[in-house]
Amino acid sequence: MKNKTRVIVGLVCIIILIPLVALIVKGIKKNDSASTLLVNAVTTQVVPEGPVIDVVGSEWIDIGENENLSLKLANDFLSFEVIDKRSGKVWTSSMNEEFYDMSKVNNQWQKKMKSLFTISYTDIKKGFGAIVTADIFGIEHTAEAKKLEDGVLVTYDLPSIGFKIPILINLVEDGFKVSILSQGLEEYGDYSIVGIDLMPFFSAVQDQTPGYFFYPDGSGAIMNFTDHSHKNEKSKSYYVYGDIEDYEHMKGYFEESTPEVMLPVFGAKVEDSGYLAIITSGEENSKITINPSNNIIDVNYMYSQFIYRRGFDDPRVKTKSMKTYVEQREHVDFSVVYKILEEEDSDYSGMARVYRDYLVETGQLVQKDRDEAYPLSLDIFMGIIEEGMLLNKFQTVTTFEQAQSMLEGLAEEQVNDLEVQLKGWTKSGYYSEPKQFPVNKSVGGEEGLKALSNYALNNDIELYLEANFLEARGEQKGYSKRDDVIYTGNRMILTDKENTVFLLSPEVVRANYETFIEKANHYNLHGLSLYGMGKTVYYNYNTKNTVSISTCKEEWGRILEDNNNTFTSTITQGGNQYVLPYVDKVTQIAHEDIGYQFTSESVPFYQMVVHGYVDYIGQQGNLSNNLDRLKLKWIEYGYLPYFELTWESAEKLMYTEYNSLFTSKFEEWKQTVVDIYKEMEESCKVIRNATMEQHTKLDENVYSMAYSNGTVIYVNYGSQDYKQDQLVVPALGYIVSKEGE
Repeated sequence: MKNKTRVIVGLVCIIILIPLVALIVKGIKKNDSASTLLVNAVTTQVVPEGPVIDVVGSEWIDIGENENLSLKLANDFLSFEVIDKRSGKVWTSSMNEEFYDMSKVNNQWQKKMKSLFTISYTDIKKGFGAIVTADIFGIEHTAEAKKLEDGVLVTYDLPSIGFKIPILINLVEDGFKVSILSQGLEEYGDYSIVGIDLMPFFSAVQDQTPGYFFYPDGSGAIMNFTDHSHKNEKSKSYYVYGDIEDYEHMKGYFEESTPEVMLPVFGAKVEDSGYLAIITSGEENSKITINPSNNIIDVNYMYSQFIYRRGFDDPRVKTKSMKTYVEQREHVDFSVVYKILEEEDSDYSGMARVYRDYLVETGQLVQKDRDEAYPLSLDIFMGIIEEGMLLNKFQTVTTFEQAQSMLEGLAEEQVNDLEVQLKGWTKSGYYSEPKQFPVNKSVGGEEGLKALSNYALNNDIELYLEANFLEARGEQKGYSKRDDVIYTGNRMILTDKENTVFLLSPEVVRANYETFIEKANHYNLHGLSLYGMGKTVYYNYNTKNTVSISTCKEEWGRILEDNNNTFTSTITQGGNQYVLPYVDKVTQIAHEDIGYQFTSESVPFYQMVVHGYVDYIGQQGNLSNNLDRLKLKWIEYGYLPYFELTWESAEKLMYTEYNSLFTSKFEEWKQTVVDIYKEMEESCKVIRNATMEQHTKLDENVYSMAYSNGTVIYVNYGSQDYKQDQLVVPALGYIVSKEGE
């Protein structure tokens, strides 16, 4: 009887527990799946263990050394030194009286300048968006240091604000690495970390010092310390890979342009030495900040900022700007490798070589197996909807048949090495995302695309379809404006001012890509050109599916890898570092910086890093207001020649959203395209697969670029011939000195 009773009770418990467990699991999935995705975006490093260091009488504690460098930690654990044994130069994590007269600044600035890091924090529940900053040198704290085999782990406990910050410092072969570990970082009080500035005054430099800062604004830029135009200019913070709220299609036509930071790297040349800083982990949640000297503090300093929580304007407050900060912290290790440069590598060319070597060694830059051909990059624009007062009209400017006629016309002129990208071929034409297939009937439909792709295949032409999986437009079908789009941290949908452009969550991008591939495989395509994927990564704070930027970056990588497994080649719009292992060509690559006042000049740092590994194109030749000068820039910076053309006149696009293509008719541009291509093929074919080794400014308007195969290209933008010894570079011209000539 007892056994029977136990069985009945057991069954009742099971009957009750099954739905209860189901409800709990459902609740976990509903409430925690988002945060799980956010937390597990990347693998974080386990906090290493080692013996605790006892403070000794000496001011500095020897931590370790290698062949070139030695590392010493201050006995208060608040700073460290790296000594270059080759030159004797000492690199300090912060400033002190030995390197700067601290009597020039007040006590608050002294604490800031001596601090290894500065932390910004807020009270998310009660703080109303107010941010407080604290310098480790000036706040109550304790610190414990543990000796490791190749470095030291220092854990700082800040009880007054309730944080523990573990910082790992390691010597590497040619420099040192500093990491703020996610595991071991604790928030045990009422405050939440917003960001940490790491070593803000590392190698801070006064104006009279020869040298410059390098920063990855566009192609690259430098600020000369002795160039007084930077004095008293405002500091600038560059988001690595950009800020999604400043995404190009979210901004109005007259809004200020924002910098494109494609590489997580910065550096300094200081007299005859220098350093290159590479953000090796967490870069997608980082900023690079430059502070020019001013009348209060007469030093220039540059550093990396790490973002743990993002802030968004509170839409409920209309009288002033008030931020809402996300509750979930980014769980990622932030790491920066500082490579100490000897004299021969201390300029921006040397920095580019060192950085390129690092990318190659870590598998982030891969040598492609390609022939010696020198291609012409050609975009063919096909069609777009023109909105009318009552009815919309589809404006066709190129059909597939006409596109083939364009390619045949170029072949007649012996232009056979072509990389062709089709734009505006989709169901409703350009700017009609997220729907891509079926192919637009007005431009020739499915059969037209098949015929063109077969022609391209049979004539060794690389044909690409441009596909935009990131965006959704207005009233287009195929997506949910509530569930599929991305949300900012204040639970607002991210869109432009007219509510016409939306960005799709990464999992929606993935699903749309997979659907697309099933249909694209029916054509003889060489590859895809993936719109926007190399220009931006972004978060999604939708409560149903929270996605971190780190997760998004990983998803883009998986899509690019899948694309390479499906097609021969991949192109991305934009060239952010995370796409470099996968792509054959990147587009819209800037040949200058954004133009901030403190910048002394732009430099081809990006081009020097990727040339010989990844092809790149920039501005369309037919849209330049000075094509002769743009051609010289193509030659100096190693671009492929690039045009965007149509069969019919671009006047048909005047009242569409694509009215920037104001001159593009093939017959009007054909001869110019042929002439420039043949000229550049003859001059530049020899350097396509070579690496750039040294860029030099010879005179005010004269530059040279030396390549790994011995070729040197000289470019003169001036109105007078440049003469030096036996070298003569014609005005507004160039010469190519090939090895052995």
